[in-house]
Amino acid sequence: PHDSIGSNVDVHMRRDQLMRVVPRNNEEINECWISDRDRFGYEALKSEARLQHPLIKVNGGWKSASWDEALKLAAEMLTSTGSSLKTLVSANSTLEELFLAQKLTRSLGSNEIDHRLRQGDFRNDGNKTLRWLGMTLSDIEQMDSILVVGGNPRKEQPILGHRLRQAAVAGASVTYINPGRIALNFEAEQMAETPAGMVKRLAAIAKALGAAGGVIDDAVIDDHSKAVAERLKSADKAAVLLGNIAGSHPDFAVLESLAEKVAEAASAVFGHTLASANSVGAQLAGASPNRLPGGKPNDNSDRNCREMLTETVDGALLVGVDPVLDGWDASAARSALAGSKSVVALTSFRTPGLEVCADVMLPIGWFAETSGTFVNAQGNWQTFAGAVSPIGDTRPAWKVLRVLGNLTDCEDFEYTSSAQVLNEVRELCDGVALDNSVGDACLDAQFKEGSITRIGMVPLYTSDMAVRYAESLQQTNEAKSAGKILVNSATASMFELLEGGYVTVKQGDVEVDMTLRIDDAVPDDCAVVPSGVPESVALGPMFGEITLGND
Repeated sequence: PHDSIGSNVDVHMRRDQLMRVVPRNNEEINECWISDRDRFGYEALKSEARLQHPLIKVNGGWKSASWDEALKLAAEMLTSTGSSLKTLVSANSTLEELFLAQKLTRSLGSNEIDHRLRQGDFRNDGNKTLRWLGMTLSDIEQMDSILVVGGNPRKEQPILGHRLRQAAVAGASVTYINPGRIALNFEAEQMAETPAGMVKRLAAIAKALGAAGGVIDDAVIDDHSKAVAERLKSADKAAVLLGNIAGSHPDFAVLESLAEKVAEAASAVFGHTLASANSVGAQLAGASPNRLPGGKPNDNSDRNCREMLTETVDGALLVGVDPVLDGWDASAARSALAGSKSVVALTSFRTPGLEVCADVMLPIGWFAETSGTFVNAQGNWQTFAGAVSPIGDTRPAWKVLRVLGNLTDCEDFEYTSSAQVLNEVRELCDGVALDNSVGDACLDAQFKEGSITRIGMVPLYTSDMAVRYAESLQQTNEAKSAGKILVNSATASMFELLEGGYVTVKQGDVEVDMTLRIDDAVPDDCAVVPSGVPESVALGPMFGEITLGND
């Protein structure tokens, strides 16, 4: 449960211990493959970081508590916060957990719940979009031309990356627009741009296809943009896909609007690769301020997760989230939550970020320890049962949310199984169709680059709490180098920076020292300062102006 593909797996067990995860053949989804995160992520089940008993914060320190004591305190915090409650929930949570989290939040009088923790721009929230892949995974292999904007599926959704490779091998032209070049295992055109340059490039392709308005009118068409437009237009089957990087871009709404215009003008399919196991399910569950259960628009939409964290919160509910490592602005999240005295966290892991931000930690089961449902990027609802007993005194998150609903006197929380919750969500989603139509296009770019611009990519093996505690994944070279800052040789020379040396990175009023790696795949006047790693948690937004110093 780490990406949006929904790969089918079998688990091998011995004496109630999960020993191995292997692929289950499903030609429609993952064929006979699984990603390394899916294969080795289960190791987090046995991590020493697992939270096995409830904890409450007393005078700045943590002490063990009984479930009754911890639940009573958590319920008091939630009730006293009431309509001011802020709820952040992981999109890797099950559909049932997402639905109950929003139901609890709204029953307490708040609409401030969000799962889009790394999204960079919410200006399209007023539209009726229910984002999904836009096609089946097998359709990708049949495409003649594909444009990927702000994405690295080989890393982010490896099974989708495999399908892209199959299309390329069969003769499809594949083009990427990214803030830098990425490592690929097939031939493709890569248009490496600065973050602002990504918008300009996509606008130029849209203009070459005859679109107009906003940033498109100011775009300059060059031969490269014209060639991409021509390949998309002339293809019998074409697709335009927005990836994880685009979702975190500070002009995501503009990229989304431009991508739809390109797709419309080229008669191409438009879709989103999506970042998490239940990115689609979270929309259907109503786990965002602009969506109600069934994915219906919320006329009383409230603040999104970025807006929620602009000031100290009265109280918060965190479900499967490390707010410091899993969000778009680590510094803002820490400031907003650490100053509160009423933060309730349902978590499988005891993390440094939660120790700072939370006041009650309730241990919940994780993969293979609980039942639930994921809705993958192509819209498949896939329900699974628990395979092993929960570790220690952990409980399924849906049960904890149900009890919190009971203790806070919320109505209609008398569930006896996750299947009952699922049935309720299914009824609410009856007749609902996933739809990538943007509606009112946002074509006003707002992001301004500085002398050096931060690109806050999320490293492969820091993408969620579980992979951070999977030992085999953390032993890879990719994981070991995840906390380094990357600049190209020209930028390194400009600031007299040395490979392997320390660099002082300043963003806003905060400075951190990071180890340098020189990588000429990074655009000029940019630095890849990774997000979701301990080395950068003191910094601010994933994208923004920074300064570099030779330490």
